[in-house]
Amino acid sequence: METCWRLGGLPDLRGLRLRRWAHQLGYRGHVTSKSLAYSTTFAALRGERHRWRLTRHAATVGVDPTTDLLAVGDWRYTGQLGEDQ
Repeated sequence: METCWRLGGLPDLRGLRLRRWAHQLGYRGHVTSKSLAYSTTFAALRGERHRWRLTRHAATVGVDPTTDLLAVGDWRYTGQLGEDQ
């Protein structure tokens, strides 16, 4: 961070706006940017987080987390049942 700040103060490098990005060590890329040789994918990480949340929730409500769980992500009101139904 200190180096980014110091270099950002040099007139020749002012256009890089390093001081603005010093808290990110001068890196202005997208937060999900990564090397092609990175050890895992973001899809794999999302899947693992999803599995962890489902397992934790199953344990909370007293369901066996090794069985199939149904995760409902969309609810819609389709009407009300009448007395004759």
